[in-house]
Amino acid sequence: MQRAWAAAGISVPRTSGQQFSATIHIEMTDALPGDLIFYGQSGAQHVAIYIGFGLIVEAANPSKGVVISPISTPWHNNNFGGIGRIKAPLPPATQP
Repeated sequence: MQRAWAAAGISVPRTSGQQFSATIHIEMTDALPGDLIFYGQSGAQHVAIYIGFGLIVEAANPSKGVVISPISTPWHNNNFGGIGRIKAPLPPATQP
């Protein structure tokens, strides 16, 4: 997760719980590609990136690696913790 956002020039905390705390919490109906989907209490168990159309990119486990998954599998539904939007830094103001 950190490397994906770092490629866009945005720093995010290391753990999923810290990332959950550092995001703006939104409703599922407001989710946009790039928003973070958290699992477990306070988002401390797992995090994925929403890519739209009901799909997420996640590091499922060491044997599966990074996969695209539906957001609404039984596991995902039972462990859903919330959705967060990264607080992107504003670009510097320019003088006219």
